Amino acid sequence: MGIETYRRKIDSLDTEITGLLKRRFEITDNIGRYKAENNLAVYSETRELEILNRVTSIAGSEYSDDIKSIYCMLLGRSRMRQNKLQGCNR
Repeated sequence: MGIETYRRKIDSLDTEITGLLKRRFEITDNIGRYKAENNLAVYSETRELEILNRVTSIAGSEYSDDIKSIYCMLLGRSRMRQNKLQGCNR
């Protein structure tokens, strides 16, 4: 298989990943609005640790560090979006 074939496969996966990330952010925005309406804190250490443990377990040992790093960034961006919805500048 040539490099262009691999690149097309990566491009296709990137399209799927982007669509899934957009859907995830839409849901976390809804959660942020819910939290704002109900005066709930944006950050939940327990919830974030649950997510990190789940995704690293799914990833397996070969990919767990990389997946954890990506999810830490994703969780941080989700918190930032929710903070904006609550009027915070964090």
